[in-house]
Amino acid sequence: MSVSSGNKWSDPNNLFRKVEKTWNAEELLTQKGWYPLPDVMKKLDPQSTGKYRKILALRDKMMKAGADPVTEMGLKPFGSRIWAQMSLFGPWFSQSEALQVSKVPKEWDFNTFLQQPSGIFSLRGVMELVPNGWPLKYPAMKNMIHKMDDSKSEMGIGKIEGVGYVVFQPEFSIWLKKHFF
Repeated sequence: MSVSSGNKWSDPNNLFRKVEKTWNAEELLTQKGWYPLPDVMKKLDPQSTGKYRKILALRDKMMKAGADPVTEMGLKPFGSRIWAQMSLFGPWFSQSEALQVSKVPKEWDFNTFLQQPSGIFSLRGVMELVPNGWPLKYPAMKNMIHKMDDSKSEMGIGKIEGVGYVVFQPEFSIWLKKHFF
C-alpha cells in the first residue's frame, strides 16, 4: 500500500519520533506523533518538580476507574516505555489543573502568598501560612467548600480530582480581603 492511498503510517500522528534538543516546551506540545514520555517530561518539567510521577499516578487512577488513558491523555505503553501521542497529550497536559498545582514555597509568609497574581496551590500548604488566631482552619475551609454550589468562583477554593483541595489565586485573595480585612 502506498503512502498516498491512506496507509496508517502516512499519518504523522502514528509515527514514533524523538524529542529534538532545540525544541522548547511550546514547540514540543504542538508536534505530531508518539514521543517517549520520559523525554517529553524532561522538556516540559526541566526542574523535575514531580509532574512525571503525577502523570503516571493520574494514568493509573484512570485505568483503575475503567477509563482509557490513550484516548483521554494520549499515553500508551509500547514495549517497556510509555509514549505520548502529542496531538492528544499536548492539549491534555496544557489544560490539566492537576498539573498546575504548585507547592507553597517554604520561604513564603502569608503576605507573600496574598501578593501572588496567579497560581493554584494546595489548601493545606496555604493554611499553614495563615496567622495564629485567625478563624480560618483547614476543616472549616473544607466544610465551606462542601456547602457552596461553586466554591471556585465564590471563594477561589475547590477540589481537583487526584490532587485534593486547592486554592486558586487571585480569587482566593480577593475573597479573603473581602471577608477578613
